[in-house]
Amino acid sequence: MNPGVSIVIPTVDNKQTLLECLSSVKALRYPKHDLEVIVWDNGSKDGTLEAVREYFAKHYQDGWRALKAYGSERNTGASQGRNNAFRMISPQSKYIMCLDDDVVVSPESLAILVEDMDQDPGAGIVGARIVYYDAPDKTASGAGFINWWVGKLSERDTHMLTECDYVITCGCLIRKEVLERIGGFDPDYFVYHEDVDFCVRAQRNGFKVLYEPRAIVKHKLARGKRRTNQALYYLFRNKLLLIKKNAPFLQRRISLCLYGTLWLLKVILDSIIFHRGVDWAEISIILKAVLDGLMNRTGNL
Repeated sequence: MNPGVSIVIPTVDNKQTLLECLSSVKALRYPKHDLEVIVWDNGSKDGTLEAVREYFAKHYQDGWRALKAYGSERNTGASQGRNNAFRMISPQSKYIMCLDDDVVVSPESLAILVEDMDQDPGAGIVGARIVYYDAPDKTASGAGFINWWVGKLSERDTHMLTECDYVITCGCLIRKEVLERIGGFDPDYFVYHEDVDFCVRAQRNGFKVLYEPRAIVKHKLARGKRRTNQALYYLFRNKLLLIKKNAPFLQRRISLCLYGTLWLLKVILDSIIFHRGVDWAEISIILKAVLDGLMNRTGNL
């Protein structure tokens, strides 16, 4: 008998990409009567919620345990969007599969992750190998490790099941007991690094975090392009929040000092090199991100 799984997908203004994601979910080699899909729409204006409900109505007769689509009037962020969806999970579910709306899952990925979880009762989170959608032979995210002394996050593309510090939750499986023990994702982050924080808190509560390279999830990431100023803001600010919330006392002091000096100079220099000159708008958002992180400003920009 297969354990029940709830597949949770937050979304905002990403209708066509989400529908492709849902098509890949439909193709999963896992009994549909053991699956429910929950989409949480963060205030989309492009008809995403209506399109999802139409899609669900069309495919409901395929034997799913449940197909659910809910939404909010405003964008509550990826963190809170997932938390909202978590509240809709059926009691029958033992595991939760977290997906981003811009991923395509391989047909066997869920079965592999469930197998890993079933075989290790201490595992709380198992992450898939995240590859680039347009270059599936290249790994975008692997097994994550943290050096709290310098506040560095690094990832390794291993070839076997690996215990690590974090995985990216755009494609992962979570044991329901983890949510019951630590709650959901921290909404302070709004978006970015909330998954690292979630994994760290799970470990502190006795759960293992594992990386499974056999399970493949394609992610629609832009390779070689500079992130938007909004994305840079959340990445830089939330890195500081992550350190302040989770690093041990001495490591926290040292890494924050490094971030306020050497790291800040490095990211500004990287910006100048990338743009071949000073992009004042980007420099301003970097400085604002660092200040807001140090001042504990959270949530939406």
